[in-house]
Amino acid sequence: MKSTQITLVCIILLCLFSLHQCGRMESRDTGKSSKIYTPKCFKANCHGFPLVKNCWCCFNDEDICWHDREICMRLC
Repeated sequence: MKSTQITLVCIILLCLFSLHQCGRMESRDTGKSSKIYTPKCFKANCHGFPLVKNCWCCFNDEDICWHDREICMRLC
């Protein structure tokens, strides 16, 4: 039982080390940081039924919404 636990700990340590190296290599090679992408617009409900998402709103200001996604992406 003890050798099984030691083997499991070794596998976990190897996985964590390889994940760490992969993250370092990815950010160094691309020159970009690994930040989360937030879109300019998101789908939300404007008027009518509360469960129907029929508008695109700016991520920074939820009060500014349009029915067309392209307009939202251009103006936000």
